[in-house]
Amino acid sequence: MALVRPFCALVFQHEAAGDISSLVAPPYDVVTPSQRESLLAGDPHNVVAVELPEGPLDAAAPGNRYETGRVRWQTWREHGVVTQDASDAIYVLEQRWEYRGRQVRRHAFVAAVRLHHFSDGLVLPHERTLPKALDDRLRLTRATAANLSQVLSLFSDPENVTGPIFDAATDGAVLLHATDAASVESRLWAIRDPETVRTVVATLGDGPLFIADGHHRYTTALAYRDERREQDRAAGRTPTDPAYDFVMMALVNMSDPDLIVLPTHRLARAAGDAWAAR
Repeated sequence: MALVRPFCALVFQHEAAGDISSLVAPPYDVVTPSQRESLLAGDPHNVVAVELPEGPLDAAAPGNRYETGRVRWQTWREHGVVTQDASDAIYVLEQRWEYRGRQVRRHAFVAAVRLHHFSDGLVLPHERTLPKALDDRLRLTRATAANLSQVLSLFSDPENVTGPIFDAATDGAVLLHATDAASVESRLWAIRDPETVRTVVATLGDGPLFIADGHHRYTTALAYRDERREQDRAAGRTPTDPAYDFVMMALVNMSDPDLIVLPTHRLARAAGDAWAAR
């Protein structure tokens, strides 16, 4: 069974120009309350409205954030705020920004990746996860039955087989584009050609994939998959390759010369007045 496959995404409805700058946001776990309010003031349909819904964290409380997220996501789908893409695709994401005076361009395939427990050795982590954060993301996933943002992972392609595929894709028509508050420009294309899709799937092969960011998203997707499998078993259902067996990932070639890995910037109080950076 292939580790990676195309999928038919739900995308924001957009004008012909495809600019969705007012609808995008940083990763949910770095968005501050004030930043969330600012994003929603710019557009009430910004993705934080479903990634970080308002309401109590207590799932038993009336109007809790998970119920808010469920209703809002359902409403968006019913009213065409988000719509199903034309057909299955592997998407190409290009991001451009300036780092220390030079322009950086990073490419990623956005695809559905078959979920495996870390012990299988096909998808590998480097961080531990926090139970409270996992519970929050799992409750929201149950409520929306959706991957609202990608796991970022690395694949190995030292011979750069995928380089020409990225180049060919980015010569085509842009599906969506956005510029965020940090001046990072993102553009998205769709690869629908069956032969090209097969090449991408074959090149990524059986992994391994290395999670760079999104350990809580991935671990949540595993827990959600296991829950849904148990529900299907109890009901006597045996679906083939159900959507819950996969998670949405952005996949970057670790041999890409424009891949930049920066240290996290954390400060810890040391003895006396000294500060130690970690």
